[in-house]
Amino acid sequence: MKNKLNDFKQEDGTLMSCVFPGGYPVYYYNERQDVFCANCATEYIDEILGGTIYYAGPDIECEICGEMIESAYGEDSRNENID
Repeated sequence: MKNKLNDFKQEDGTLMSCVFPGGYPVYYYNERQDVFCANCATEYIDEILGGTIYYAGPDIECEICGEMIESAYGEDSRNENID
């Protein structure tokens, strides 16, 4: 589920790296759907359209700094080992 950027802004103006309660990780995206970590999204905030709570999936890499963003529950393995 994609959310507006204001949903993730903290009082000091920076963007959250995870949401509470739960501590679920968040990644941010621009018009081209590039992925950004919270630090880079805060730095390039004028280019960022919104954020997404990252519940499940493979690690994704920040477009700017290369930080790996882990999902809350890891990769979905329901389809593994199906013959």
